Amino acid sequence: MTRGTRRWAAPAAVGLALLACASGAAAAAPSPFSVEVELSAAALPVPGVVSIPRWALQVHVAGSVPAGPAVLHLALDPAVWGDGSTHVISGVTEAYLELRGTSPLISVGIERLPLEVARLTLPFAVEPVDALGRRGGLPGLRASWFPDDATRLRLALAAVEGRFAPVFSLRRQFVTFEAEGHAAVLGGRTALGLGASGLVGRLVLYGEAWALTAPTEGRYAVGVSGALPRGLWTVEVGYAAALPGQPPRQQAAAQLVRRVDDVSSWSLTVRAFPGADGAGTLASGEYTRTFGAHELTVLVGGLFGPGGAQGFMQTTVRIGL
Repeated sequence: MTRGTRRWAAPAAVGLALLACASGAAAAAPSPFSVEVELSAAALPVPGVVSIPRWALQVHVAGSVPAGPAVLHLALDPAVWGDGSTHVISGVTEAYLELRGTSPLISVGIERLPLEVARLTLPFAVEPVDALGRRGGLPGLRASWFPDDATRLRLALAAVEGRFAPVFSLRRQFVTFEAEGHAAVLGGRTALGLGASGLVGRLVLYGEAWALTAPTEGRYAVGVSGALPRGLWTVEVGYAAALPGQPPRQQAAAQLVRRVDDVSSWSLTVRAFPGADGAGTLASGEYTRTFGAHELTVLVGGLFGPGGAQGFMQTTVRIGL
């Protein structure tokens, strides 16, 4: 057992003990909120490519509560994590009021605003990213119109990097595919995007393209996905970020997900980064086992490039309460 593996194994044992205790606990009274506790520990992170804290304790609370003519939606993700020193994140992912029975549909508060179609990469995003790589919501106001069952027009006025920015989106569903266009004015920069996904035979084809100004830049992602017995495969190429909060780069990615049985599954993900930076290939394998409302995940991977190979390992225990 290596030194890095020993650092990982001790928190893993603690997590398994927590999972066992939670599995034997009595069911709580019904609540409008769901609560999940997550404990993760990592060893040998890859600097600059995979940002993994040595350990992290996260709590996820989500639910909705009627409030007169509106509904209050909450998603709270406070966390404590360490990488040699201890850090705290308040983690208010969403907290907004949605007016019921109105046309247009109005919501105000902190709400997520995902714009992407891609599955393995992230060409463009306006949502903030915290130190754990988690995407959060944006304060603001949103209005959504539905002229018919297949069309949605949304106008969002959201605080992006401390400045309110308008973000327009138009989505249209067709018989075998759907498309959505976006336009955002982010201070001195304008972003125009178009994404689509649809069925071609038994395959799902998808893609998106973005044009940005100040400076002029183009980003894109194109992918295909198909079903396997008890599984799913996906292949994607693009000029995009590999993970939230990272800069875009040219890459090709592939993923295979297989379900072993009703309580366990595994996945393999490979990313290749061609170009002058010589980053090489990033590969990882993940195994997940559920225990009722709880879950254990083990991730093992490595970066393989001109500078040699460097591995990383992470274990995560999620406890549903």
